[in-house]
Amino acid sequence: MQKFYFILIILIIGQGSGNTQRFLSAESIATFSAFQLSLLAGIPVQNGVEQIKIRYEMNGIDGTLDTVSGLVVLPLLTNQEQLPLIVYQHPTSSSGRNDVPSSGGFSIGSLESVAFSAFGFLVFATDYLGLGESRGFHPFVHAETEAEAGINMMYACLDYLEMEEGISWDSTNLFVAGYSQGGHASMALHRELETSLIDAFPVTAAAHMSGPYSLSEVMLEKFIVDVPSQNVADVVFMLLGYQSFYQSIFDSLSQVFVAPYDSIIQNFYEDQYALIALESQLINALQQNEDSILTKRMFQPAFLSQLNDSESEILQLIRENDTYDWAPNAPTRLYYCSPDERVPARNSILADSVMNQNGAVDLESINVNASANHGDCTLFALLAAIDFFQGQFTPVSTENAIANIASLQVFPNPAKDFVHVLGIDHFANIEIYSVSGQLIYRSIKEANDVLDLSTFREGIYYLKVATQMQTEIHPIQIIR
Repeated sequence: MQKFYFILIILIIGQGSGNTQRFLSAESIATFSAFQLSLLAGIPVQNGVEQIKIRYEMNGIDGTLDTVSGLVVLPLLTNQEQLPLIVYQHPTSSSGRNDVPSSGGFSIGSLESVAFSAFGFLVFATDYLGLGESRGFHPFVHAETEAEAGINMMYACLDYLEMEEGISWDSTNLFVAGYSQGGHASMALHRELETSLIDAFPVTAAAHMSGPYSLSEVMLEKFIVDVPSQNVADVVFMLLGYQSFYQSIFDSLSQVFVAPYDSIIQNFYEDQYALIALESQLINALQQNEDSILTKRMFQPAFLSQLNDSESEILQLIRENDTYDWAPNAPTRLYYCSPDERVPARNSILADSVMNQNGAVDLESINVNASANHGDCTLFALLAAIDFFQGQFTPVSTENAIANIASLQVFPNPAKDFVHVLGIDHFANIEIYSVSGQLIYRSIKEANDVLDLSTFREGIYYLKVATQMQTEIHPIQIIR
């Protein structure tokens, strides 16, 4: 009965704030056991999971009702009541409009959602507008629609859970996370939740990972300076997405791009094929015509001048979609990798500075790997986010309603030669696994101990502490 009244309250709040969502359908698309996931990931995980495709209605980018898809991932537990919830915003769908969480398998956002759920979290992941089953062109890095898609997904999924016996979420434990474009989207969602829906959806903690929070400064600078960049399609995708929403960027693509780039981009805009294919075509054309991959060479001189003019309409629209100039109340981490070639680390560093100046309660930017590029950084950021969220809430597992040793402390992390393990009150089996899943250390401990890691190579490892009734896994990083 308490759950019924809570759902009723948030639906009333949602209707009062202009929320238009309506749950349409749910379809189970895959189930993975903990053993299967351990083999797939190369590390021991706590829970199996079920992937469920959700369809719901909300206002599309044209203001009329649209069908939007998303993914729910349920941990397969003995008790599925009162689960902690992660709302996950996925990275750029570079392989096409169906490269989204709800496609399951190895699609973008699907694996990350499974990883979170394998550690005991209920996960909601929207496909965004213009992707998956939603119509139209995707408004790439458009903060408002990213946040709205996430919020409407939450309402729709709660409707779905209300119809399912024995499954519910713990309304006191709501986490927000996202990587790359998803970092921008999760920041936009987090801001909207704390600004407009704090009573309905109080955020427990957030982990925004390698996100382009500063579009108008850090990201745009990549494309208007005399420095080669391999990611030339990103700014194109952004401008096309804004045109699909605002309808005021251009009357024709030839106003923005010179030949032959305008025709290449027009084909992409009309056919909406994979972003990675557009990038390849543009890079080849730049190499042939300019003998250098300078993104600025694609722009018409007049439009390039607008991108350099702080008072221009287009730059103001881009600035409206920056997502870092505010102050979160919930504990927040900005994870990044310093060599990131696609989303410069300065996005996180700048956001840290501004958000703390604005009065953020508990916000820190953390360089999770000093040698990983944008793609490789995903794993390190994801592990850091899982560890951070586990520190805010003890997730459940198939073994026991309280799966983790709540008092266990592992420090320092990152470590160099030694790691302290505190909180072992009884006999515990200590194991350390490599990223590939190879068991490389095993010992029985009676009490708190120091683990000698001086012979380990630099990298990420997994520390597993198991007693008769409890198991906890901690990712640890060793640096040299």
